Amino acid sequence: MGNMMKLGYTLFYVDDVEKTMSFYSEAFGIEKGFLHESKQYGEMVTGETKIGFVHHDTAGSHGFEYERSQPKNKPFAFEIGFVTKDVEAAFVKAVNAGADPSVLLRINLGDKSYLTFVIVMDSSLKSALPWVE
Repeated sequence: MGNMMKLGYTLFYVDDVEKTMSFYSEAFGIEKGFLHESKQYGEMVTGETKIGFVHHDTAGSHGFEYERSQPKNKPFAFEIGFVTKDVEAAFVKAVNAGADPSVLLRINLGDKSYLTFVIVMDSSLKSALPWVE
């Protein structure tokens, strides 16, 4: 089939890379992977496709125009779905780690269950990630 494109990574721009990685590890049981010594970039062990975090200060250094999302402006939304065998236990674990239950959706589709983390950039991150002011 020629040169088929595959998704390699998704990056989220955050205030505190290390703290965000700890949250994802505690809330969703995802293993922490690489954390750059500058603590400006890190990624989680999520299989072939990576979830990474980049500090806002580093975001504009890659040759593209970057404007940080502001809670007062209308933000865009996205969703991250984690596959799990026990969606209820995953939900409780995420809430116990500080996730706002209002941004967590529990989806059961027969043989697959998902804990979906709905994020509206920055404005919902305020409630989903409790240290973000």
